[in-house]
Amino acid sequence: MSDTATPTLQQLQLWMQGVLINPLGDTKQEPHTHLPPQLQQGAVEAVVRSSKRLSAREHLELYQRSYLWRLRECMAQQFPALKHALGDELFRGFADQYLQLYPPTSYTLATLGQRFPDFLQETRPDKNTAQKESWPDFMIQLAQFEFAIALLFDTHEPLQEDHEDMSLAPLTLLFQHSFPVLAYYRAAIADKKPELPLPFQTYGLIVRKDYQLALLDLQPAQYQLLSGMKKGLSFSAAKQGIINGGVDQEELSAVLPQWLARWKEFGVLRVGKAQPRYNRASSART
Repeated sequence: MSDTATPTLQQLQLWMQGVLINPLGDTKQEPHTHLPPQLQQGAVEAVVRSSKRLSAREHLELYQRSYLWRLRECMAQQFPALKHALGDELFRGFADQYLQLYPPTSYTLATLGQRFPDFLQETRPDKNTAQKESWPDFMIQLAQFEFAIALLFDTHEPLQEDHEDMSLAPLTLLFQHSFPVLAYYRAAIADKKPELPLPFQTYGLIVRKDYQLALLDLQPAQYQLLSGMKKGLSFSAAKQGIINGGVDQEELSAVLPQWLARWKEFGVLRVGKAQPRYNRASSART
């Protein structure tokens, strides 16, 4: 193909994809070597027409700004509590840097923030210092928690196998944090403007039932019991495991009925024989 040859439709699509998925201009990305030279050189005028009001480059920048705005909105929707914790300006700065390093490559924006917690870990200001600060740990844990919520909400419910014993619902995520992440998240999405918390060991879970998400705080013994079931232990084996770990058997017997009633109410536990089914996630979060 000569330098002046007309690009094919596929080549134009690849070029347009390249300039849109990376609107902030990551110079580390290599051009498509199989594209015609005029596209590799980024000659906008060779692809986009000018108008009386806008030049070719201005037309392209309009599309880029719109797409970048959509990406920023998506990041804000996936990490609302983190956005509150960092503040609008700082969150936007982190998001823009993240989008520049990791532009979207999937057909869906549902996975846009998948690497954001890793990005925060990689770019934490005390990364190369011996004395670590606690606030980056909170931000990273909060980002991990929020993306897990987004992922759980969009996950298809797997086929359920028949079972007679009590089991943990498949769409259940357990969390152990060194900060009160769940409490902060609840307050942030309720627009209560919480202050940054101090370190404090907390446990909790998220479960999806009937297309709705429930967030529950857990005591350490509750977390250990459900973690055992998450690993595939039967309820009886998981219960015996926490007793062997030091939980008083009589005290456990006294509180266990309340635990089970609450978990069954929110769909954390399933009892009896379940018929195989496949549910598709709802498109609206509650």
